[in-house]
Amino acid sequence: MPPEACSFSPKRVLVSKDGIVVLGTDGEIQQLRDDGTPLNLHRPYPVPIVAAGLIKGDVVAAWMDHELRVARLARLDLSAPRMGVDRAAVRRDGAMTTHPAGHRWSHALDAEPMAMGVNGGQVALSLWPDGFYVIDGEGREQWRASIPRGKDGKPRAVVDLHHNGVNWVLTMRDGSRVAVAEDEVTELEPERVDDPVVRVHHGNGGRLVVTSDHVASWVENDQLVLQAALSGPVGGVLWSDDQDAWLIAGWRERVVLRRDGFNRWSGDEVHADVACIDGVAYTIDNRGQWAAYPA
Repeated sequence: MPPEACSFSPKRVLVSKDGIVVLGTDGEIQQLRDDGTPLNLHRPYPVPIVAAGLIKGDVVAAWMDHELRVARLARLDLSAPRMGVDRAAVRRDGAMTTHPAGHRWSHALDAEPMAMGVNGGQVALSLWPDGFYVIDGEGREQWRASIPRGKDGKPRAVVDLHHNGVNWVLTMRDGSRVAVAEDEVTELEPERVDDPVVRVHHGNGGRLVVTSDHVASWVENDQLVLQAALSGPVGGVLWSDDQDAWLIAGWRERVVLRRDGFNRWSGDEVHADVACIDGVAYTIDNRGQWAAYPA
């Protein structure tokens, strides 16, 4: 059976050995048990979550709101429901005086968070225009680096941050890529794309690079395996070891991208994400409804 519907509009689903949470468009956090049944609902901070990951059952998240001119990075204790202040309180009391409810630690950021990655007990964060920071699970900085600017001297917007087992690899909107270590930043082969990169997903099959014209490129060992033109923006992507394929939750469609081609199922739903829960792949749409993914 699919999980129960969410009471809010979902944005992303996080699944790991540390737990399952659904993130909402207005900063909501819904915990799920391993079988998909709901646990605690949290509203810790009235600002959209722009990046998040899981560490030992806690959520580490970055919040950003341009109107309120506020940005936060915090680790949340989700052992009990967390309800923070409302948006009016943040606007009235000032951005520097409020932090997410239930935080184990919380930092006010003085620059816009662009991407975040979690690897074991480490959290990596890129900040506009060229900052890169690695912190531990207690919020203490371990090291930092500066992201090189483009050939035109302008900053490069980071759209994805991923640990490849050795280094942190950053993919930029222009398709360029860099590997970042504590004492070295190395330019990598760029993605072979004609349009700006909007998202990158990783799995045992390599990576799936999605561009602004809704083209998904499957790259394995830096070689193009397959490309697919999608009908609209991508909500979420999941690599399936069982199917040896990418499962794509898209704009009024669901797509399975295999090495020998792809299958498409059209519908009326706008899908927010796709996740594997209790051994079954599900999509969740913008109304909060779950549905089993086509085989």
